[in-house]
Amino acid sequence: MRHRDEPAVAGITVDLLIIKEGGMGYFMDRFVGCCLHSRRFRAVYILLSTAILTIGCTDLPEPDSRGAADHGGTGSENGMADDDRVEEAPGSTGNALAVFPADVHGDDRTGLIVTGLDGLSAEDVVSPWLAVTRVFRSLSDPDHRGDSEIELVRYADDFPVAAHREYLDLPIDHCRAGMENADRETVDENPPPPTVSGGATVVFNTPSGPWFTFQAARNTDQQIVYSSQNRLPAAFPEDITLSIPGSLFPTVSAHPLYEPQPVERLSPETQQTVTADSRLQWVAGQGNTLIRIDWLAFDDNDVFTGFPLTCLVKDDGEFALDSAARSALTDRASRLAVRYSRIYARLDVINGVVLYQEVEIAE
Repeated sequence: MRHRDEPAVAGITVDLLIIKEGGMGYFMDRFVGCCLHSRRFRAVYILLSTAILTIGCTDLPEPDSRGAADHGGTGSENGMADDDRVEEAPGSTGNALAVFPADVHGDDRTGLIVTGLDGLSAEDVVSPWLAVTRVFRSLSDPDHRGDSEIELVRYADDFPVAAHREYLDLPIDHCRAGMENADRETVDENPPPPTVSGGATVVFNTPSGPWFTFQAARNTDQQIVYSSQNRLPAAFPEDITLSIPGSLFPTVSAHPLYEPQPVERLSPETQQTVTADSRLQWVAGQGNTLIRIDWLAFDDNDVFTGFPLTCLVKDDGEFALDSAARSALTDRASRLAVRYSRIYARLDVINGVVLYQEVEIAE
């Protein structure tokens, strides 16, 4: 997925289009998961890392006969079987237990909440259906209202949930150099199935009505996506949910979405020029979230030149670069600054559908 990243550092606002890395996220070359463990799983993320090119929605494929046959039962008016509707998960955004449920089965990972396995091994739980919802919002730029993208994919009937969780078991407290080269195309020898339609629109809902509606479109690879660049209204309201009306992809009636608290930085100060040895501190999070630290480089004219280093770390309040990461910053710019983001990542298995959400709030 590409997102509009406009860092505001020392009074300078920079307008760029870059490949967003992280989540299921931080697809093909996702920093936050720099090594993919499955080739057939890998290319899903390449699809999301391509630029979105809307060419109209009127020619989206209609549900074929396989859609109803594979689901079994009597198809509903949208072509899906009634039994394939994914009901609303319990909880609300105002409930801390819903946002960070107790990991009673020990299936969470650092920075990744996992629910719905019910004590079973992720290798023994299978699902052909994967819905990926990603949101990015920057607080420092009032003109940047927020980006989001939703992709719906059907795998083989016996595709294990473990493949999704394995990919999302990220190399925490690790840095990657050269984020500015993340948009290089990568060819996968065993691509996944194409994305499928979940209906003409997909909606972020609230109890009082729709909050934002995504129109089905196609990206440059002719894959069906639901995407919005710089158009989300603002912060998530209370009790916001994802609703997928259903087509080839099953109906999802109301799946709760959550937004993390913004990062409160302690050091370095926002206007402070930093070095590789600068102390990186923030107020630690209160739940299972991650912190992303982007290093921003500026030239002699104080013009933004890129992201020489990006780190994904535990949300415990402090991080120090190792020698390799410090070397990546040597002689890279006349001035360096850092930007903090907090990431909420969650994988839910509900009624046979895997729903992954990743919401990132940057300074």
